[in-house]
Amino acid sequence: MVKNRCGVMGVVIVGVLALCLCDPAAAETWKDMIEADWDRQASGGSIKPTAADRTGRGGISTREDAWGAVDGVKNGGTGFHTQLDRNPWWQVDLGKVVELNRVELTNREDCAERANHIMVLLSTNGKRWQRAYQHDGTTFHGGPDKKPLKIALSGARARYVRLALPGQNHLHLDEVEVYATADKSKNIALGRPCDQSSSGQWSTRARSKAWKKGGPPPKAAGAPAAPKYSYKSAQLAEAFELAHKTLDYVRKFEPRPKLAARLKQLETKFAGDNVDATAAYTEVRWLRREIIMSHPLLKFDRLLINKRPPPGYSHQCDQYLGRHSSPGPGLTVLDSWKSDPKPTLLLEGKMPVGTVTHPDLDFDGKKILFAFCDHTETNRSLRRFLIWEIGIDGKGLRQLTGDKRDKLKTWFGRSTVLVEDFDPCYLPGGGFAFITTRGQAFGRCHGGRYTPNYLLYGADADGSNIRQFSYGEANEWDPSVLNDGRIVYSRWDYINRHDWHYQSLWTTRPDGTATAHLYGNYTRNPCMSAEGRAIPGSRKVCATTTAHHSYTTGSIIEIDPRKGTDGPEP
Repeated sequence: MVKNRCGVMGVVIVGVLALCLCDPAAAETWKDMIEADWDRQASGGSIKPTAADRTGRGGISTREDAWGAVDGVKNGGTGFHTQLDRNPWWQVDLGKVVELNRVELTNREDCAERANHIMVLLSTNGKRWQRAYQHDGTTFHGGPDKKPLKIALSGARARYVRLALPGQNHLHLDEVEVYATADKSKNIALGRPCDQSSSGQWSTRARSKAWKKGGPPPKAAGAPAAPKYSYKSAQLAEAFELAHKTLDYVRKFEPRPKLAARLKQLETKFAGDNVDATAAYTEVRWLRREIIMSHPLLKFDRLLINKRPPPGYSHQCDQYLGRHSSPGPGLTVLDSWKSDPKPTLLLEGKMPVGTVTHPDLDFDGKKILFAFCDHTETNRSLRRFLIWEIGIDGKGLRQLTGDKRDKLKTWFGRSTVLVEDFDPCYLPGGGFAFITTRGQAFGRCHGGRYTPNYLLYGADADGSNIRQFSYGEANEWDPSVLNDGRIVYSRWDYINRHDWHYQSLWTTRPDGTATAHLYGNYTRNPCMSAEGRAIPGSRKVCATTTAHHSYTTGSIIEIDPRKGTDGPEP
């Protein structure tokens, strides 16, 4: 029987949620963020995030990306980068109306010509704008040649300085500096709150030490708060019903007399017709959250999470390739996770800028396997994931695959695709399983798109003795260890069937023998069963059901293999 993970550590693999709820910058406002999410759900999506909260598919908000233009770093790179917008813009809030001497723009070296027609707009209130300048169509630089574009403003008064491009374009620069007439040598834009029209896959968090040590840029003074939804009495009744159902569920495991009494007190407090349903709804939802957090199975002190933006390509195969990844802080231990989240970034200062995927705790809860993609590789097509290991205390970092010892041996020595290793999983007898492109083949339905197949392999604990477990022709995903020691993983079976619907759960022994189907090989719905995990104390398995051509996201299902291997019955 495989041992359970250490009881003081839970494992949650999340992306954007983790970036928000445990960001040091968000520690003071995480409760506001939860309430705002309740509002958005209750409104059916009619309540939208404010400008300061807009987040692109790279998982980085517009103001986070925008602050890269006022972080004091000039390196010829990208301080900020919008999506392909119609009339894209970037702006800075100087805090008060001042007389301006000039603006200096340091361009990004790559694609510098996109800024050839850049405009400078000024405003005293952030609502009415006046154009102060439009560039003449020539390309300017400012990095290696030390000749930024200097735009004289001749004492024009403004609090907000906006840069914009006409038409459909990307807007990106390295650095923006603003100087007042009162002191022509002081950059008054440095560190000030900024925003921009959009963020996305090319966006990055600000590069300066001020960001890393002091948190994110402040919101612009006077920035609008997220709109508050007005709840109705029927929604308050639904909140009470949800709280009661949650209490009944938790009491199946342990009595909760104090929480039950508090819920009854709230029902008495908010009885009658003249009730502020919005205030009442919020109070009931917080109590319901406290009830579910009191579940005895949640009695652990810390969470291991992965702070990673979503991939830039929505497909069950492409999503795991390094070329489609976006950088993020990675492995994070979250203390006081229920009530006052306190994050510790395990890889900070130890690894280059990059991204982490699929961490796995060892059976004693002391070490973590993970895949890392180095984003200092400037050629996106050469970015790849490789396997690393680190202690839960942040010590003992070591690379297990792709180092000098690893000859990157492939099928018959072929070199048709980039070798990538990811989805590591500790094995009960020592060593680990993982997914890799070392088979050097492609799936059959992708046409000319770069989408290699990847299969289940294994290695010794130090990354040596890499051997092939599976010889499938399509892709495989998400190995994990069942309670009886077998490996469960997702496999795309392409033989004698439609190409869409059959990514199902399979098993094999830790040495790659006795491969067998577990569930869903002839089941059309769900299209894919991913992230199979053993349910402790049983033979059951839970999995994520996901669509074809999609990220691995969807409903969680419970599977009982004793009831069959296909259809809805199991």
